[in-house]
Amino acid sequence: MLALYVSSPIQKVKYVGQIEDVVPVREFTGIDDTLKQQNDGKYVIKLSEVVELEDAIPFGEGEANVRGMTYTTLSTLKEASTIDDL
Repeated sequence: MLALYVSSPIQKVKYVGQIEDVVPVREFTGIDDTLKQQNDGKYVIKLSEVVELEDAIPFGEGEANVRGMTYTTLSTLKEASTIDDL
């Protein structure tokens, strides 16, 4: 599973999706060759069953870092009232 944080102006975790596949950009068919070259070494995460959260999880007091990956559990995600809880 992957939870997606939407930055300005929303600043909330708004979507959750099931990870279907992770592929190198150079093997991804959804973009042109120029973008593949510019992003070589990066990966595309293909999601299925993406849902918009009814109650998006707001930013909180700013203790959490949303500039990188944060690992959590699905139960923690379900119970979080702010991103700081993740």
